[in-house]
Amino acid sequence: FTWYRSRRTDPKNKSLAPADIRREKVTFSHLEKEGRRIAKQLNHSIPSSSWYIRFMKRHGLSLQQPKRQDKVPIDEVHRLANSFYMYNRRVSLWSIKRGVMGAFIPEDICNMDESPLALFGDQAKRSINDIGTNNEINGYISNKRFCTVMLTVFPKNQRMQPVVLFKGKGNIGVDERQKYAKGVHVIFTPKGVINGQSMNMFCKKWLEKVSDGHPKLFIIDSANSHLKPEIIQNLRKKNVVVSIIPKGCTQYLQLLDTSVFSVFKNHYQAAANEYIDNYTSRSKIKLTAKQKRILCTRLISTAWIRTQKSFDFERAFLDIGYTWIDESPVSIRTLPGFLFDPSTVTISTTNNNNNEEEEEDNEDQLIAEEKKRTHICLI
Repeated sequence: FTWYRSRRTDPKNKSLAPADIRREKVTFSHLEKEGRRIAKQLNHSIPSSSWYIRFMKRHGLSLQQPKRQDKVPIDEVHRLANSFYMYNRRVSLWSIKRGVMGAFIPEDICNMDESPLALFGDQAKRSINDIGTNNEINGYISNKRFCTVMLTVFPKNQRMQPVVLFKGKGNIGVDERQKYAKGVHVIFTPKGVINGQSMNMFCKKWLEKVSDGHPKLFIIDSANSHLKPEIIQNLRKKNVVVSIIPKGCTQYLQLLDTSVFSVFKNHYQAAANEYIDNYTSRSKIKLTAKQKRILCTRLISTAWIRTQKSFDFERAFLDIGYTWIDESPVSIRTLPGFLFDPSTVTISTTNNNNNEEEEEDNEDQLIAEEKKRTHICLI
């Protein structure tokens, strides 16, 4: 507890000057690591994870996430979520029925998103703070973006390898590329984040992996780089339906955000800690930019392999409503109080051309609605 207070000043202590108040980020893994150090120093057995939970409860501490700003009102989220699920069910009726999900089978449906990744910094969003106080963090935050990782998940048959976006022009030698992990695809962008060009490169590679002549349902959020008209148009020509998660709803409706990324980043953190332990401490690790990129791909590869072994994708897709086994009403664990009734889905399937036009109208309508909502928020 003394170690914790050296990093997070007691909020009840009013005697300190503002410059002396400490508001560092302390994650659960930081607490465990310090506990292991102290236990080793005292020649004591290492405490279990449940011990740390009891420790936090005893001292009035809890794990808290940063507060989300500009949340969409929950009743509006319910309306948007209903439209999202309605659209997915409708497009499943636009082609030849192949199973209980109409034109789709589980392998045809996927969710793609990207997330910042630190090389060694703790990946956790939640940090330890005193209960009933604002979780303010000052100074250096350890999870600074080193790169961006793009994951694409399916209920079954994970065909798409992780994609990592590094900052730079990509003027690297063959020797470096040959040392990248085999199960990771590397793209360089000016800022190390996704843009139109990298999205095009991703889609090309994704189509190579999934194209089999059958329709596909590609679920993404409303990020600007995802909504380029030429990208959506090209996917449509390849028999891919793009389903857009409405803005403000990703924390409830995007599988990667609600569960997968947290599991993946925990495995990444564990792999990074294993690497650090080989050097006894992080301060002894001196890497060039080239070595950091090579190491990062290998840590991502390890984390992805472990994620596939530990995470039940098929169950997760069912739980969030991306796939279904019958026409029963759907309730979403991540969105309490919401219920989608598939019996309300109606559609005309008399003409394939009309269906394609309707698909385009729906996607255009979703994009237009996002722009309208953003404009209203700015006002």
